Amino acid sequence: MIVRLKPLSPDLIKHMVALAGTEWDQAGVGVFLQERGWEESAWQGVDTDSGHQLVAADPDWTHGRQSRFFLPFCVVDASEYADLGPLGDECELEDWEVVEDDFDDVWHQACAMVTDELGVADATVSAEGCPWRMAAWQVGTAALVVGQSEEFTSYGELDMVAVWLVTHPTDSDWPDASTFYGWLLGEG
Repeated sequence: MIVRLKPLSPDLIKHMVALAGTEWDQAGVGVFLQERGWEESAWQGVDTDSGHQLVAADPDWTHGRQSRFFLPFCVVDASEYADLGPLGDECELEDWEVVEDDFDDVWHQACAMVTDELGVADATVSAEGCPWRMAAWQVGTAALVVGQSEEFTSYGELDMVAVWLVTHPTDSDWPDASTFYGWLLGEG
């Protein structure tokens, strides 16, 4: 197993909490990014001052506002040939660390950091049919989620841990294990 990590910081968690509390229209997000010196990435999303990438669900703003964002901070290849795969010696994740922690340890560490900022999670689930786990906190009309999932650019070869921001009205119930991952992705 190879685990690549771009560690989170308490300041980055505070920035994500602040973004969760803003309007997600193009102007509001633009002001948020400008105030923090975060700039559009050459690849996708926005480069943060910590070197992470914040990815919006609707990069072209076709709907005028966002419904979700995610910020990957850990990528793992759990295959037995991981050292030969995309996270091996030729990995292009610049400034990401190779760590001995496992996927679950990284998730727990991130959840602890968010718990320090927001208190105990409002919902914690294990995705049905796979080993991924997710913890969610209500922040205004949004949810901040630390979630394990597939890493999208690898077409399912790799997994990741990311901080997600998802629209979630305060009077809404949390999805159960069978629907949580789909809700996180905006499916259905």
